[in-house]
This record gives sequence, structure tokens and C-alpha cells, in this order.
Amino acid sequence: MLMESDYMKKNIIALIMVLSFYIFVFSFSFASSDVNLVVNGKDITDLSNPVIKDDRTLIPVRFVSEELGAEVIWNNDDRTVLIKKNDESMLLKIDSKIVNYNNNDFYQVSDVAPIIINDRTYVPVRLVSNGLGAYIDWDNNTRTVVVDSERKSEIKPFYEISFNETNKLIYVSSEKDIEINIPKEYQNENYNLKLFLFDRDSYSGYIVSKEKATKDILKYKPKVEDDGEKIFIVGLFDNDNNWVMGDIKKAFINVIPKIGGEVDKNCSITPEINFLAKYIDYEIKNLNTGNVTTIEKRDPYDKYKFTPSGAGTINYAITIKASDFSGNEYISDEIMFQTYLIKELELVGINNNMTISKSDNLLAKRNFDVLETTYYIKDEKTGVEEVLATIPYGSYEWNPTKEDEGNKLLKVSVIDTKGIRHDSDYVKVAVDFSPYLKIKGIGPKQVISKETKISSESNVELDNLYFVLKNNDNGDKRILSSGIIDGSFMYIPNENDEGNVSITAYGVYNGEIIKSDTVDFKVYFGETYGPKPIIKKDEFLEFVSKMAIESYEKTDMSAALQTAQAILESGWGQSVPVDKYSNKFSYNLFGIKGTGTDGSVISNTWEVYNGVVYRIDDYFRAYNNAFESWKDHKRILLELSRYQIFRDVMYNDTLGAWSIRRAGYATDPKYPIKLMDIIERYNLKELDKVDL
Repeated sequence: MLMESDYMKKNIIALIMVLSFYIFVFSFSFASSDVNLVVNGKDITDLSNPVIKDDRTLIPVRFVSEELGAEVIWNNDDRTVLIKKNDESMLLKIDSKIVNYNNNDFYQVSDVAPIIINDRTYVPVRLVSNGLGAYIDWDNNTRTVVVDSERKSEIKPFYEISFNETNKLIYVSSEKDIEINIPKEYQNENYNLKLFLFDRDSYSGYIVSKEKATKDILKYKPKVEDDGEKIFIVGLFDNDNNWVMGDIKKAFINVIPKIGGEVDKNCSITPEINFLAKYIDYEIKNLNTGNVTTIEKRDPYDKYKFTPSGAGTINYAITIKASDFSGNEYISDEIMFQTYLIKELELVGINNNMTISKSDNLLAKRNFDVLETTYYIKDEKTGVEEVLATIPYGSYEWNPTKEDEGNKLLKVSVIDTKGIRHDSDYVKVAVDFSPYLKIKGIGPKQVISKETKISSESNVELDNLYFVLKNNDNGDKRILSSGIIDGSFMYIPNENDEGNVSITAYGVYNGEIIKSDTVDFKVYFGETYGPKPIIKKDEFLEFVSKMAIESYEKTDMSAALQTAQAILESGWGQSVPVDKYSNKFSYNLFGIKGTGTDGSVISNTWEVYNGVVYRIDDYFRAYNNAFESWKDHKRILLELSRYQIFRDVMYNDTLGAWSIRRAGYATDPKYPIKLMDIIERYNLKELDKVDL
């Protein structure tokens, strides 16, 4: 026969077996109060007012518990209800499905969170049955709930899913595989597993791992900052992110940081870190020379390839430094690595079959030290070879002349530190000193509205130079300038130039006219408009975080990361593209080019022509509102195949920041660090916090 404490413990355990993650809303529509409640033969219907919600009978926990001899203590500060009977206790928190037994001895998850109705705490009647060891019966004729503590109640598990861990808690000191027992019928692509790490006091936390339910292992990489007593919750969800079932387990996190890595034959370093790091630094020391190279703030979850320097056998000592989110560094032991490289020598700065018509820098690309470097030119037809220059090391600026015209062979020869000579392969080039003329300072599709400096480039000394402007709308032409000595002038557009125009340079050399390519551009004197705010700066965070949270709840894409991206891409919402000519507002928060739900707007982007950077018009997506922009950005990340590596970890802001760059979203190597700094500075991590 069970002692009372054992009996209650058994029934308290069973209490949560009838619980799930179903979330109550606060707009209740109850059936008429015609349900009666009898506890140990005493009718307390008038006192308790049981109600029916969604075919479930809810009763006020205080009245029933006290009738069964238990003490009920309400804490208004943290909105908790403590039920005590003898040495056993059960702690419930309003609006939380987590139930705490015997002062953190163990936990369970309920299917219905305790709720407040008319200043009373209501719970499902079955919870009282299992928690306090009372038998529950239903008399349909009189619509009466009968609670009888003299009779024993059956305890059956509510959920079939469970942690595959027999100990009372899961101990974590390093990256760990968390094994889950999943019912066979749910082991398919229609369901997802999520692992949550919750604080045991606040009953809230974060998603720390996610997999398709086809796998029964969730990989958990702890943060050093997670150290302490925690709660693990595993949840099974359908593809619409609806809760299906789950389990809960105590956890103790005590991270013992370990950092290491491997270097393969291609000189790629794969870091091995047993905790979640913010970033890593590499220190690569050439033991032959003592030279040290430091690579800072790199992706902790991707390989890094370095280029060895020197020929022959080179020994390296590589150290990896991993930083946590509190600014602490953890340093690996030295990783010893050896390379053996054959001495290589190559003439660079020119390519095979290249046509040379102006000066060019020649350079000896080598992987060993030298005492002397000599550049040679050889006539392919006569076979005569001449020295262009002999220098200790470095590049040589070759200025071919008219006499050099024809097919030539170039090479570089060096003498190493042991006095041994090495020759590169020949590079075949064609020296063509045919006169050419190029326009610089203005590029195709550029829009001009004020004076602009235009210049030219030629490989010969011109006797005369002038520029002709053509109005492509009406065919009118005019000479802009002639007799230019230094090859440049200030173009001042006038009203007759407005519209689509083109410019061509003409030069005179030895009595012949040399013509440049024609550059089409646009002259515009009307009003132009630049980026504008979408909202006041101090209101932007609240504005975008609402959309981020909504997206997070549907997709598990970190709301912190989404918000940080919006802040970074739009300058806190103060630099949103508008149409340069019509002032049409785009609502484009992420600067995406193309056509959106409201067409496009014309804005500026950058191009390069003949070595000069300039602005041109380009088309950016326009939307009817900010929500459409937000939705389109999420669609790109959720649907394009290149972002699969991001989707695999998008629940975590750190993993997501590194993977989104790895997927090609941004070319800036500091992009992930910028996002993480914004998240940290404005405490955006709170946007990803969830409770039950």
C-alpha cells in the first residue's frame, strides 16, 4: 500500500501527463454555468462556479484543493500558485504550461496553462485529479463533476514523446547530442523537432536546436553564458508551427571550453569549438621565418583557407582564439602544420596573347626569396632577346615604344639566396601602337545635372583634341571644347542639352583623326529626390520588431536578426529609396533591386567605366507598404535554394548572421559582426525569447 507522500508524488507526476502546449487566448466564450461540482460528497457548485471551455471542464483550483486538504498560496508578484499538502508541492504559473514539483525536484508540461477568470485561478479538472490523487467522475444525467479523494485515480502518460535520458537531469559541459524518442507515426518530413533552453525561474528561453522529425537527435552547442541550472524542453511541431507534443527535463550547463582545429593539404583550417562562439581569430606563425599573420573576426562555423609563403618545407604553428558573448577569449593549443612547396616563378601583370598599347607593370610572382630580378623581352620573329631591367626585387613599369610593335615574348629571371637562377615561362604579347583615344570622367547611363570634369586618355601625343556632344532626341550636335592641351575640361551642361545625349572625343595625330567610343548619358535639370525616412528614427525599432516577431512565430527566423538587418540596411528607417524623378516612395527596407508589388523606383547605384567610379540610375523594388517589403525579403530568404544553409540555423541570431553571409547575401566580410553588434547594443535578443 502506498504511503500518502508516495501516492501524491505518483499522482503529481501524472498531473502533467494530461498537459500540452495549447495556448489559451484571453477572449473566452463559456457555456452556461449549469455544471455542478461535488468534492468528497460536498456540493460546492455555488462557491466554485465550474465552467466549460472548448469541451473541457475548468474549476477554481483553490476551492477544490482546500476541500481536499491542501494549502493554496498565491504570489501576486510572479503570478504563481503554490499547492502544498504535507511534504509535497506543486507550483503553477498563470499563463505558463510548465509545472514545478517539490521545489524544482522535477518538471512537467501541461496541455492547458492556468488562467484567471473573475479573479480566480482556473485549471482543468483532470489536473486536480492527478495532482492531488483524487478520483474524478462525470454524471451526465445531472451534469455533475464528482471529486472523491477516497478513491484512487488511474495515471496514464499524455504524451508519447520523451527525452532518451534516464537520469533526472541532462548534464552539459560541451557540444552534446540530445536523443529523443519520437512516436513512429511522426517520424517524417511533416513534423519538426525543436529544443528549447529555458531559465528555471522565468520559465522562458530560446530555441537552441531544430531538426526534421526524421532525425531523433538534436545537436546542442551551449553558450558559456548559459552556465547554471536550466530546463530543456523538446517540442514536436507540424509544418505550420503548431505544437503537437513534447517533454521537459532538468538540465545543468557547465561549459568547459575546448578549441582546436584541423588543417588539410589545401591549407584550409577547419575550427573545432565545443561551444557557441561569436567569432574567432587566427594567428598563423611561419616557424621558418618567425613571421606572424593575424586574421581577425572570422566565421567560427566555416573553413578558412590561408596561402603559404615560401618554397620547400615550411613549418607553421596555428592558434585559434574563440570569443564568447561576454568578450572572453579561449585559446587553442598550437596546431602544427607543414607544407612543402616547389619553387614557383611566374611573370604577372600581363596575360598570354594580350595586346599591349600602353605602359604596363611587370611583376615576378614567386614563393621564395631572391637576390636579383631581371625582366627580358624577346622578338618572336628574330629571336633577339634584350634586358628590360635588372632590379633586386619588385615590379617594373614597362613603357613600350613604337619600335616595340609586333609579337614579343616576355619573361622574368631571378637568382635565389643560394645563387641559383630560375626562369619563368615566356608570356606572348602583341605590341600594337596604333593610336587610341578614350573618354574618362563620364560613363554610360550616367545622369548629369551640373558641371562635370571630362578627360581623355591616349597612347600618343595628340596634335589636337575636341569633344562633340550630340542630342539624341533631336540630332543636334555641338563641339564642347577644342585645342585642349592637358586632355581635360569642365563640361557645363545647358538647357539645350537636357535629355538623352552622347559624347565622342576626336583627336588629331599625324594628320589623321582618332575617334573614341561614344558614351551615352543623360542631362537632367529637374528636381531630384533622395532617400527618405519611413518613420521617425526613435519609432523604427518598435515598428520593425513587431513584423519580426510575427515572422519569427511563423517561421522560426530569428526576430533579433531580422530587426538588425532592417536597421543596418535602411539606416534605422531613415534611408529608404524613393524615385529620383517622381518622389514615389518605395517602402523598400532592404534595398532590393527589381520590380515589387508596386512596380519600381529609380535610384542611384554605382558603376565603373575606364577606371572611374560614377553613379547611374537603376531600378529598385517598390511596395504598397512596409509589410509587403518585409514579406518579400522573408520570401527570398525562405525560398531561394542558396539560402538553405541559412534556413538550417535561422532560429539562432549568431548562426544565422554568419550563414547568411556564407550564402552570398552580403559581400562585406564584417556584415555578420555588424549585425551581432546591433543585436547586442540594443538587446534585440529579447525578441527571440519564448515562453509556454
